[in-house]
Amino acid sequence: MDSVAGPSQPQASASQPRHEQGLKSEAEQEALQEHLLLLLGDSNLPTGGFVASAGLESFAAHGLLRSASAQTASAQMLSFLAASLASYARSVMPYLLDAHALAQRGADAADALITLDVHHEASLLSTAARRASIAQGAALLTLHSKAFAEPLPLARGLQVPQSAKPPAEAALEAFRMQLRKGKTAGHLAVCWGLFAAALGIDAARAARMHLFLQARAMLSSAIRLNILGPYAAHSLLHHHLRAVLRQALAACGAAPGTQLAAAAPQREGKEEAVRDEDEAQGWAWDWDDEGAWAAEEGGKQVGGAPAVTWPLGEIVQARHDVLHSRMFNS
Repeated sequence: MDSVAGPSQPQASASQPRHEQGLKSEAEQEALQEHLLLLLGDSNLPTGGFVASAGLESFAAHGLLRSASAQTASAQMLSFLAASLASYARSVMPYLLDAHALAQRGADAADALITLDVHHEASLLSTAARRASIAQGAALLTLHSKAFAEPLPLARGLQVPQSAKPPAEAALEAFRMQLRKGKTAGHLAVCWGLFAAALGIDAARAARMHLFLQARAMLSSAIRLNILGPYAAHSLLHHHLRAVLRQALAACGAAPGTQLAAAAPQREGKEEAVRDEDEAQGWAWDWDDEGAWAAEEGGKQVGGAPAVTWPLGEIVQARHDVLHSRMFNS
């Protein structure tokens, strides 16, 4: 694969990351995306994901994961993962997909990204979940600036020439600047969508990778909490979680083959109050619950606006800070 684009080579399009300069075939672009996914799957990547248990520590401490054998422990852990991942995908993935789409607008998307991030902040009711999301979002933006934005200055002959920044990278930098000014929180889902777009990873791959890493982090937490052994955890990851992840992605409209909706979290026009026929209920709001988050698959609408599908998990996670002892920050 050519790593240097000379004057006679085709100019990279504005939507491509600088790392795609000189790519000539679809196969080479596919190989680049696979390479990036391998990098993001590295457990040594400093994103802070392994200091958060996503509510598992609190769930176990409250006695909701009772097991008399390794087999029942695995079954109960799988049940927890299925419920947690389904709720996480349904409540968080719309923000990731919107951030990815908004990034294509470049630096002009900063205000819309802040609005999206503020909306996400309001949707996270648990202090522990909010704290972990902000910490991991900041770590992800730092990772981009330190490792992915520019190559290391090496000796002559090893330099990688750089071209103009793509719009998605400009959007990420503009958002990071607003974060430094304290104008937004920088939640993980929004930062991940921007990060993936800046690297040129498509939205569907970004969503699948993000949810897989969420599942892997929870299983890592289960090992350290002595809920599962490493063999049982990886057995679940290999044999059972593939279907769980696909179902969770399908529920939020991010499964393979789904036509992802364009990003537009803000509604156009004002909602109008209408008179409800039930006199006891009084006034009601007549609005479209799905808004701009709807996606289509096979001509049918899937996904929808962010929503928590497992209230018990959110309530138990909110009690994380009152545990007598804690290993994780969420």
